[in-house]
Amino acid sequence: MRQSLLAATFLLSLFSPTLAKADEAIRQWKGFNLGLSIGLAETDANSDGYAEGVNTDGAYWAPADLPTVNSVVEQDISTDSVVGGLDLGYNLQAGHLVLGLDGGAYATNTDKTIETFSVYPSNANGFTIRSAVRSNWFVKLAPKVGYIYRDFLFELSGGLAFASITTSFDLVQEANNGRAFAENNKIQQGWVVGAGLHYALSDHWSINGKYTYANFGNVSARGPLSFVGVENRSAIEQDYNLRTHMVSLGVNYRF
Repeated sequence: MRQSLLAATFLLSLFSPTLAKADEAIRQWKGFNLGLSIGLAETDANSDGYAEGVNTDGAYWAPADLPTVNSVVEQDISTDSVVGGLDLGYNLQAGHLVLGLDGGAYATNTDKTIETFSVYPSNANGFTIRSAVRSNWFVKLAPKVGYIYRDFLFELSGGLAFASITTSFDLVQEANNGRAFAENNKIQQGWVVGAGLHYALSDHWSINGKYTYANFGNVSARGPLSFVGVENRSAIEQDYNLRTHMVSLGVNYRF
């Protein structure tokens, strides 16, 4: 029995330095982190807009005009922009597993206007619609889970996002000074999911690459058609479903 204990003690003494080195080899990512990032974003605004009101009920458009107006109103908008901002987060660590929060505040120059000319089938009068989508900033806060392999940390996240979003349209027709205009400027709540890969340069500094998908749901703008300032029962509504894909590179400092 004594010999068995001595043998076990001897084996533990041999392996304990190896085990200690194995523990030391697990890179530490726990604590608060702060960083900067820059990237590219593609924003898609899919329109479900429509025109309503025909001249049988006191409106301007003839029944034959609505499909033409709708085809113009329902045009989608897609635009690319540069995104940059502040990354912040907090990590808890248990061995190779990381749990935490991933947050950030970002500036963006999303701004796209499309202009389309068409003609009413009922009277051959021309009209132009300008549709626009703009956004200046967005923020996110998302729980995350990650796994450490050597000096790398791979993470997945998902949570809430908020963005400043403005949608607008402006229809101007050649006859009767007709015009329909509307603008909706709001802070829109949405959701995000993302994935990231971090590489530790030292105990405190790291670099990363991230992909983020953000969905901000529907943003609507509605306005009546008027002639020389007199409103009737014709109107246009544009409902944009806004989605953003973003890829970014960043540098972080862990406290």
